[in-house]
Amino acid sequence: MRVDSSVIAGSVVSEHYDPLIAKLIVHSKSRATTIPSMERALREYRVDGVPTTIPFHRAMLRVPEFVKGDLWTTMISDLRVPEGLTGPNVPEDHLAALALALAARPHIIERFAERQRLHRPRVSPWTARGRDDLKGGTDAVSARRQR
Repeated sequence: MRVDSSVIAGSVVSEHYDPLIAKLIVHSKSRATTIPSMERALREYRVDGVPTTIPFHRAMLRVPEFVKGDLWTTMISDLRVPEGLTGPNVPEDHLAALALALAARPHIIERFAERQRLHRPRVSPWTARGRDDLKGGTDAVSARRQR
């Protein structure tokens, strides 16, 4: 197992972060031995502060077609893999109890908010313009290049 990343504890990752901030690589003699190793690595992998695709990758490792190596370009949508990624339902009375507990201790919320504060990096006008071109469309090619 190997992790390639330049992000470490304490790094600031902006809302414009590259979605590939770390890469987990697992290699073995066969697919049959690599998949359980990858499942274990993903189960133990921890990334705090930004959402990750770890739940998706763990779900893929449980898809029988993927495990067998039977792959096709539309398999994720065909097999509706993302639909199985919903989190557990939290009972309303648990949410109410949590809200009351936090209301009784507002300093906890203040400390959490301070730690989670995002810092917006300054970007050049050229970078901002390039990002604007990529927003709002579903195509991989920016509107500027389509003309």
